Amino acid sequence: MPATPPRDFLLERWRRNMIASRTTVYGLVALTSVIGLALPAAMSARPGQITSSAQSSTGSQRGQTNFCGDDDVWVFSESTDIIDLTGDSLVCSGSSGTSSQAYGRSHDLSNLDTGGNDISLQCVTWGMKQAVEDLTATVNVYSDDDGNPASGLAFIGSIDGTISANDQPFYQTFEFDGLVVPAGILFIELIVDESTSQNSHSIAANDAGQSSPSWIRTLDGSCSVGNWTDLANIGYPDVHWVEQIEVAIAVPADPCNDPLPECAGDISGGDGNPDGVVGVDDVLAVIANYNNSGDGTFRPTGDVAPAPNGDCVVNVDDLLEVIAQFGNECAPPTPSLAMNELRTNHSGTDTNEYLEIAGTPGDSLDGYAWIVIGDGSGDSPLGHLETVICLDGQSIGSNGYYSQILENVFENNDPVTHLLVRGLDLPENCNLNGTIDLDLDDDGTLDSTPWEETVDCVALIGAGEDEVVYCDVTIGPDDIYTAIGGYRCPDITGDWVMAPFNLGCLDTPGEANACSQDDADQDGVPDCADNCVDTFNPDQADCDGDGEGDACDLGIDCNSNQIPDDCETDCNLNGSPDDCDIDGGLSSDCNSNGIPDECENDCNGNGVADECDIDNGDSQDSDGNGVPDECEGSVVVINEIHADPAADLPGDANSDGVRDGSQDEFVEIVNKSGGDLYLAGGTISDAVAVRHTFPPETPVLADGCAIIVFGGGDPLTFTSDFGGAVVQVASAGFLGFNNGGDTVTLADANGTVIDSYEYGSDGGDNQSITRFPDVFGESFFKHSEVALDGSLFSPGTTIDGDTFGGADCGDGGTAPDADGDGIPDDFDNCDLFNPDQLDCNNNGVGDVCDLADGTSQDEDGNGIPDECEEVAGGGWINEIHYDNGGGDVDEMIEVVLLDGVDAANCTVTLYNGNNGNSYNTFVVGTEFTAGETGSGYTIYSIILPSNGLQNGAPDGLCLDIGGAVAHFISYEGTMTANNGPAAGMTSVDIGVEENGGTTIGSSLGLVGDGAGSPDGYTWAVLADLASPGSANDGQTISP
Repeated sequence: MPATPPRDFLLERWRRNMIASRTTVYGLVALTSVIGLALPAAMSARPGQITSSAQSSTGSQRGQTNFCGDDDVWVFSESTDIIDLTGDSLVCSGSSGTSSQAYGRSHDLSNLDTGGNDISLQCVTWGMKQAVEDLTATVNVYSDDDGNPASGLAFIGSIDGTISANDQPFYQTFEFDGLVVPAGILFIELIVDESTSQNSHSIAANDAGQSSPSWIRTLDGSCSVGNWTDLANIGYPDVHWVEQIEVAIAVPADPCNDPLPECAGDISGGDGNPDGVVGVDDVLAVIANYNNSGDGTFRPTGDVAPAPNGDCVVNVDDLLEVIAQFGNECAPPTPSLAMNELRTNHSGTDTNEYLEIAGTPGDSLDGYAWIVIGDGSGDSPLGHLETVICLDGQSIGSNGYYSQILENVFENNDPVTHLLVRGLDLPENCNLNGTIDLDLDDDGTLDSTPWEETVDCVALIGAGEDEVVYCDVTIGPDDIYTAIGGYRCPDITGDWVMAPFNLGCLDTPGEANACSQDDADQDGVPDCADNCVDTFNPDQADCDGDGEGDACDLGIDCNSNQIPDDCETDCNLNGSPDDCDIDGGLSSDCNSNGIPDECENDCNGNGVADECDIDNGDSQDSDGNGVPDECEGSVVVINEIHADPAADLPGDANSDGVRDGSQDEFVEIVNKSGGDLYLAGGTISDAVAVRHTFPPETPVLADGCAIIVFGGGDPLTFTSDFGGAVVQVASAGFLGFNNGGDTVTLADANGTVIDSYEYGSDGGDNQSITRFPDVFGESFFKHSEVALDGSLFSPGTTIDGDTFGGADCGDGGTAPDADGDGIPDDFDNCDLFNPDQLDCNNNGVGDVCDLADGTSQDEDGNGIPDECEEVAGGGWINEIHYDNGGGDVDEMIEVVLLDGVDAANCTVTLYNGNNGNSYNTFVVGTEFTAGETGSGYTIYSIILPSNGLQNGAPDGLCLDIGGAVAHFISYEGTMTANNGPAAGMTSVDIGVEENGGTTIGSSLGLVGDGAGSPDGYTWAVLADLASPGSANDGQTISP
């Protein structure tokens, strides 16, 4: 269940800021009413997948057309009907104008059959309902990894345009110049600039259907939609944006349009590659390829003339050009700028990262940028531009170097490519919003290079086999780690030398590199940085961190592994490495795992490691968690919670063959108490309400057995036996656990909490969260992270599919029941028929038996012991407000306490009339605010948030003074309390009510003169006269 803001908050904000537009013909009629908001528990949907051919679409869209004027395209639209532009629409607007806002649509291109060719985006078309003026607009294109723009977006490209004023519905098309996009999910964003005009525009929409959500956000956070928001989740499920895109096979660039290289005549040497000299081999290469021509996909070998681009044909002009260049040497020129030194990481906090560029003193760096290409997220994680450092306004220093010291800027754990580029062109200049995917198909070749020239590059690599970088010049790996940087020796033109992890004498940002130090032991580490100057140790290993390398600091080495004993594992702290203790017979190792037994868990203190106790059969481990049963306590626990079923069949937790985001939610309860457990009358609640009440026919749960409650479904269609667990479905019709965080509580029939667990956002990752180890683990983990097979859930079994050790789970339902009330004798609080098990005085004996044996009296014959109907004096509930039109505002409770009554001993308990259970309790003395004080009384009140009081049919409130009920009322009907201070009592209906027509500032309250008792007053509707903390209009309080 997705997390949503409170309904009333959203409604109020949208009431003030959202304008709804409605037309019935091609003309705009602005309505003053607002489309009612609702918050269904809708899940984000991925865009529809298709197998396409040219001119196909995502389904049976009405009126599909090509807006780019090219028939050889694929057309994608999430809209079922793209002709109807007149449906309800939304725009965030207010008295000061219309905010800058964005509209979004997703499209899944993953099933396109392109024959291995790239895909290019031709155009994006949005339906517009109206525009009152010319508006600047931008279309941004992103790749997306999950169909939800809240995360996983990687920028691909954008185009700016103008939406022209028009008071009739129209289409606005934005044409791209063959933007290459990945064969995955695209997210299309239309940003319309702000305007001083109210309702400056409306995106066309209809309610004909859509394959995935319509999205909206405001750039300044107005209307409470500063982040991407699914319209269905804010009460507009029938507003579907009209939009489509058109894509085609990308046409590759013709290499013959590229300029010829500087030394074009150097075609081929002895090995077939250019050798730096124009000679006989190059003449022969022209002759061998004479009359060859390119076909638009390649330049023929030997095409070297005329300048600057050649002509894509090998002919006499090319032969004459090679002869004219004969004998020329093609030595590469010394670069005017070069990346010269780099550090991305060091010990401690990375406050001394740096970059260094070498060049001609005084040269400007305007137009240059140092960029980093690393990894991102989504379907195409490689080749993401992740860091940009623009160098405008900087210049090479008088000593020939420019450097910049940085703090926590560079990525330092994965392979990355650093480049010095000129003419970088980004949508927001040098500011990155996330990352930009430059390698759309992850083939190791950049599909997009939004800069004019690559001046220099170097890649930092690790020890991985499949690492992808985008420069032939590399540094690393550093043992198993990615290199953290390096320096050129000699400066500018030399090879790169890998830098050590720790800062030291080799770090010289802004100065000439330290390339000429002595290296006495010839291990490649200059003496100034060598931790063992006279002994060859290129790995610089220093296990004890004392600054002296192990090669010079070996000391005692009992196992001759070249690691000082001081640096090896010594779990028993006897000064000898563990393996030497075991080999020498000083320690035993019953399971041969290299750990002395005295260092392993031995929970029962018998001198044998727990694992060996279990393996030898000396201890049992019924739940398979590696802990002997005799060491584990007696518990009844919530063991697994599933709030966010995965999409499609992988999310079918109840095994009915259909994935349902509500029905496949579940909670698993395990009995490891050492005895039987009877949960009938008990409840499962979340932070909002009771979601399931265990029915009387709930079987007795034996020790080692589990019970699962699913959100819904028909158990007769469930195909799994769930490890023999008892299976039920939520009595409320759903569980409704919040994906973003919730509190799940198991309580017994008396309302006593048996177990409760509060989880956070980890509950919303398309899988359950589960105790690890099962039952006795104190923490919950995502299921796939602790299950050996990576499974998403395991209702009824342990994480890895085993039972919890119980036998005949559920058979307890046939236990003896002498009085036939459905409650097994062992759990029945009375040997007379009493299926409700009422025990209002909480003496452990049912009310029926208390009355039958004379323990309690019942003078009024209503079946409730008289002591439970004792009503205290000294105060009453005086005024309430629980509902009004739109979002509930200023819900409140007011009580009157007479002098001599201690407010600290008074509570107000709220009751849900559907199940009779309490849902909140407030202490008057600490949570209410004292208001009017009169002769013999004080008025106390509390203002509640929206939905603080439930909206009736019916619901109730109870004022308890010193442990006795003083006033028990309800609205919209009577009810009987099931627990709390009013347990077993029936409320008094106040006879007046509020509804959606009630105005803000109204309430229900007592009026008249009651002479110190609520019975003397009359409940009335106080229209626009709410007065929390003061006597009601028309009321005289005279104790």
